[in-house]
Amino acid sequence: VKIIGIVRSFAADKSWRVRYMVADQLSELCAALGPQASREDLLPAFLNLLRDIEPEVRTAAALKVTELTKRIVSLPTISDGGDVDTGLKLAVRDILPIVRELVSDNSQHVRAALASNIMSLAPVVGVDVTVRHLVEVVLALLKDEFPEVRLNVISRLDKVSFIMSMDNLS
Repeated sequence: VKIIGIVRSFAADKSWRVRYMVADQLSELCAALGPQASREDLLPAFLNLLRDIEPEVRTAAALKVTELTKRIVSLPTISDGGDVDTGLKLAVRDILPIVRELVSDNSQHVRAALASNIMSLAPVVGVDVTVRHLVEVVLALLKDEFPEVRLNVISRLDKVSFIMSMDNLS
């Protein structure tokens, strides 16, 4: 309980460098602290880091979207009887709307970071969520003015091609 309080205070620290390190290490903290703490305490901190005022912090958090989502989706909770679908619902309700916002972030580095791992999110959330939510994000990233963003998406198409039919992918 003390560690969670410390992590939450570090995630809201005045220094962007501290918040950056929290964003960079949050997935490992989720693994160490377990599913209940991950979903109830660390997920809200992560969502705040994705919306941080500093682009460096948003970039670090965007690089961890897939990793953290995987932890949230795959960890059953005690209170809901171990229902893994609860994690997927949290991802769709809480994480994916912010991912949509990051597509139009002012910082090209944030968009490039998101583009570098958004394709790896598809196997984590499955075909239905990918088709309903991620395809629009990917299409927007493919239209980005910054070439590194487009390149990051294109170079990782293999991550999504094995879970989607060619019709859906095209």
